[in-house]
Amino acid sequence: MGEVEVVDGISDWWRSAYPGDFNPPGAIKSRHAFNPANQREACDLVFSTEVSKTHAWEWAIEVKRFQFVGDNGGKNDHHVEKMLSPYPKDRSLIHDIHRLNQWQIGQRQAVIGYMFAYDYKSSEESGQRHPNETMRIRKIRSACRSNDAESGTMHPLPLIEVANHYFHDERLVYDVVVKEQRGLWRHPCGGTIVVFGWELVPQQQSDGEDVSRLP
Repeated sequence: MGEVEVVDGISDWWRSAYPGDFNPPGAIKSRHAFNPANQREACDLVFSTEVSKTHAWEWAIEVKRFQFVGDNGGKNDHHVEKMLSPYPKDRSLIHDIHRLNQWQIGQRQAVIGYMFAYDYKSSEESGQRHPNETMRIRKIRSACRSNDAESGTMHPLPLIEVANHYFHDERLVYDVVVKEQRGLWRHPCGGTIVVFGWELVPQQQSDGEDVSRLP
C-alpha cells in the first residue's frame, strides 16, 4: 500500500463511485504540481466539491505512509523521523505541512497518514491467512517482541499523540481525526490499518488570537 498506489486508488474509486461529489465535474486529481515551473514537486491529492472563486482547488491534501515493518516484515525504525524530522531530505509529514502552507494551492488543506498496527494475535492471523509467508511473519513477530515482549503491541496511537501535541503547540492544525479498519489481509504485513489526519490552520489565522477549533 504505497502512497502512489493508495492515492491513485482512492481518486479513481471516488471519481467513479460518486461523480456527483465534485464541482466542477471530475474535479479531483492526484500529483498536482505545487509550482507549474517544477512538475517534480507535486501535491498528492487535490479536489473540489464546490466551485471556488479564490482558489483553483477547494482541498489540497498530502498523504504519508508510515511503517513499523517493511514489506519483507523486517523492523522499520524510521516512522518517528517520517513524522517529525525538520530536515527536507527526510520528506516528513511536518515538511508536507510547511510545503502546503508555502504554496497555498487549496482553499482548505490537510495532511493524512496511514499505518498498520501489529501484535502477537495479528501475526498469528497473518500466518493462518498467508501460510506460505513464514519468513515475513517471523520477522513481524520479532519486531513486535522488540517493542513489547508481553503482548507484542505496536500501535500508531502514541506516535500520533506526540505529533498532535507538537502540531498544536505550533498552532499548525485543528483537532486530529483517527479511524481504524480491520481485516485488510491482501498482504501478510497487513491486518489493521490506522488512518489519521489534520486539517491545517490557515496561516493568517494561526498568527492571530481567535482561532476556532484550536485548543
